[in-house]
Amino acid sequence: MAAAAAVCNLVLGFSHVRPALVKAGVVPALTPLVTSMVPELRLHAVWAFKNLAHECDNGVQGLLLSELTWRGFKELVVSDDDVRVQQQAVGLLQNIS
Repeated sequence: MAAAAAVCNLVLGFSHVRPALVKAGVVPALTPLVTSMVPELRLHAVWAFKNLAHECDNGVQGLLLSELTWRGFKELVVSDDDVRVQQQAVGLLQNIS
């Protein structure tokens, strides 16, 4: 859980390791956590995606959209039981648009 929380900070726009993490496959690695039954893992995965989407290039944006899909976004925003996950998902949508 701590590793997922750390990734939230490592993918911020000013982080010098952000490009290396994207290249190393952080998006596909985090994708399964978005549907985890553990709320904290779900929260940190969506939060990391939100931070990654902030001022990202089209390649990262396309990668996020292909991994999560619009159906996945809808599930996070509308159906997730944790309001913190819903808030981060709305922020992710704002950052992608």
